[in-house]
Amino acid sequence: MLAVLTLGASLFVGCVLVAPRVAVEPVTFEHPDEILKGTGPAVGYWALADRRVFAVMAFLNATGYDEEAPNARMSPLRIKVRETLARRLATHPDQLRGWRRYYDAHRRGSWQYANFALSFGADYPFRRTRPHRELTYKDTAWDLRDLPEVLNDFWTTAEIGRLWEELQPEYAAEIGRYRPARMAEEMEQLWRYLRMPRRDDRIVVHIPNPLQRHFTASANQFGEYFYSIDGPGS
Repeated sequence: MLAVLTLGASLFVGCVLVAPRVAVEPVTFEHPDEILKGTGPAVGYWALADRRVFAVMAFLNATGYDEEAPNARMSPLRIKVRETLARRLATHPDQLRGWRRYYDAHRRGSWQYANFALSFGADYPFRRTRPHRELTYKDTAWDLRDLPEVLNDFWTTAEIGRLWEELQPEYAAEIGRYRPARMAEEMEQLWRYLRMPRRDDRIVVHIPNPLQRHFTASANQFGEYFYSIDGPGS
């Protein structure tokens, strides 16, 4: 029994060690119309229409991610994306089958995929730019190591760039619902309640994610950014 456990531990460590190396870079956002930034006391609070999260969630919805909260209906934007992708990918059945096999072989929570996507550069073509140590779920460095390549193929085949442009009004409305000044005020109240000074200077970035199930949210820290991915109703 001890030998089996030792072998299993060795294999796990080996998997972690052979995860692809990452050329670490700062993340830059080059589409100002996709960011709502606070000013004055709220300068460190943003709302972001995130292309990485959109791409990976579109991929999941096209390949088998059908989860929804009890007694909740998928958001209208999620339904629209799923229907659009079903039409486009009907002419690419072989690739769709391959992507579905990939998702079946890598069944993880949607929040784990989204967390991993935030370790990419901010725009297509996607590649890792943040180190393994910053991943909330560190084993995804190995298990999802091929995801950037898969996602880039999906982006071009399903014309995700064009779909993203078509949905800009909806995503502009989503980030427009956030109030950076209110966000800063609530954070200040939190630290006053805790009777502690805030010791970090990270930028707090909220990412609306209407392609996820209702009442799901996750927090992820990469570099100078602290991201909150907010599903519908979160």
